Order: sequence, then structure tokens, then C-alpha cells
Amino acid sequence: MGYFAACKIYKELERQLKEKKTRQSPEQVIDILKTILMVRFTTPYSQKIYEELILNTAEQKELASHFNLHL
Repeated sequence: MGYFAACKIYKELERQLKEKKTRQSPEQVIDILKTILMVRFTTPYSQKIYEELILNTAEQKELASHFNLHL
């Protein structure tokens, strides 16, 4: 079951990349996604939770814009 789900996700990523006319392959996108960090912290008094994506490279920013990954 896990292999089937992974294949379906990969094919969907491939389809979306083609639809968005990006120049990256699914493998390149997966490698870029592995380098994106999310910082999450809670303030000590109000217990409010903050989340922020850390996008350092042009590739990360481009990918985030294609898939609306901004928080």
C-alpha cells in the first residue's frame, strides 16, 4: 500500500509541475523540498503559536511561489 501511495503522489507532482510549466523534474523538486525548514514556536505568556517557512535560496522561493507554500 505504501509503494502505491508514493507512486500516486509522485505522478501527481509530475502532473502539477507540467501544468505549472516549471523547469524542474520531480526529483529536483523533492530535493529542494528537503531543504525547506519550518520554524514553529509558542510565546511563553499568550501561548500563541507562530509558524514561518525558511526560504533561503532562489529555488526554494520559486517552488514556494508555484505551490503557494507561504504561511
